[in-house]
Amino acid sequence: MHYKLESFLKAQHSYKANTPIQAYMRKHLLTMLQATKHNEYPYVFEFGCGQCELTTMLTNNIVYENYICNDIHEYDNMQLPARAKFICFDMHNLAYTTIFKQHFHLIASNACLQWLPFYETLTHLAQILYNSGLLLIGTFGVDNYREIKEITGIGLPYIQSEAMKEHIKHSFECLAWHEEHIVLEFDSALAVFRHLQQSGVNAMQSCYLRKSWLQRYTQQYANTLTYHIICFLARKH
Repeated sequence: MHYKLESFLKAQHSYKANTPIQAYMRKHLLTMLQATKHNEYPYVFEFGCGQCELTTMLTNNIVYENYICNDIHEYDNMQLPARAKFICFDMHNLAYTTIFKQHFHLIASNACLQWLPFYETLTHLAQILYNSGLLLIGTFGVDNYREIKEITGIGLPYIQSEAMKEHIKHSFECLAWHEEHIVLEFDSALAVFRHLQQSGVNAMQSCYLRKSWLQRYTQQYANTLTYHIICFLARKH
């Protein structure tokens, strides 16, 4: 089983209660979109929709005809809006799906792009956007979970912000960019790892937790955890 899918399946019932940062990012994304003073997007595609938190927020605030959302699994707690359609597939295979033959006015995603090859994915998304279509993305930067990676050696291959911006320039004009470091404090190192397990948004799920990691984590980082969030809105050239 794909490790990301396995992680999310284990955490699907505790996800909402343990992902305040993702909720914070969704609000930034909506603010960026609303700042354009435009709310009509006939054809919308959202990838990595999870339990449809962003889906619900967007469908409540835009005018659309066709809203398609995607993930690699249909989760038990998924609350799909009545006029939205869910299609299950792995975004690594986007170019081989029926979605790749369609075009959209808005493509959105929150907390998913970090699992995918950044430049290749943006290139594919540009191909299915209409000219002047918008790309609304929430993802994470290189300092995300830096404490975990330094202690365990395990983590996703995040890329530098400047590299992201350079990749974006190939097909898009960046209209808005929000980047922020948020440090959460926990009562213990075990609570940090439990937070990661219950959110399911990390690469740690198949790893045996070592006592030495917990000790080092408390000593070096005082049980804090860094989120490096990046939200951006871009228009296709």
